[in-house]
Amino acid sequence: MIVECHETPDLPSCKIYEQFNRKNDGSSLSDECKQLKGRLVNYEEIEYMCSELERNLKDLCTKEYNDDFLIYRVEYLHYWLLDKAIKKFRIGDTGKYGGLRSQFYRTWESFIKISTFREICAPL
Repeated sequence: MIVECHETPDLPSCKIYEQFNRKNDGSSLSDECKQLKGRLVNYEEIEYMCSELERNLKDLCTKEYNDDFLIYRVEYLHYWLLDKAIKKFRIGDTGKYGGLRSQFYRTWESFIKISTFREICAPL
């Protein structure tokens, strides 16, 4: 059974997804997001999804969390990103999904390679 967050906004997963979905403050794109856009030219506005991923990784991988919940937040981020991509780009076959997933994996890796929390924030 799928739970909708508008029905149960107090669930931890719903609170985390709400945090992931907040809008970006700036409009500048990183080189990694520009490169992703260049590799996936048929996916309109993928660079903005990439920018959201970058912001969320910066939050998760540079802030100190005092509990063990961080690792689960990274899992939620992984599922949030791919779920959002599937819905936004209407991905229905495994080939497109696999290709998009591998491109995001590559971009995610490039974001965290300088992070001190690299192992905790590694993509799934």
